[in-house]
Amino acid sequence: MTDYQLLGQLISSTIVLISKDLALIPHDKKEICVFIEHNEWGLAFEQLCAALWQDRIAVSQEKYDAIKAMGEIMELESDLWSKIIVE
Repeated sequence: MTDYQLLGQLISSTIVLISKDLALIPHDKKEICVFIEHNEWGLAFEQLCAALWQDRIAVSQEKYDAIKAMGEIMELESDLWSKIIVE
């Protein structure tokens, strides 16, 4: 397994774990899963962040820290996760 594949598995697993017990609407959950199935981890991450922000779903500090860490690892813009509400 390459480093890229390993990183992809780690990111996709984390996204699934974070989104699993949140009150995301079914459409958002489905979109996140489709992106992950196609190895589009950045798009899955963006969808997760957008859904949390747009639907005003609060997350624990622990989940926020995991989201932030993933975004930084993927070298994405911090404004994707900076608007997420922390409980």
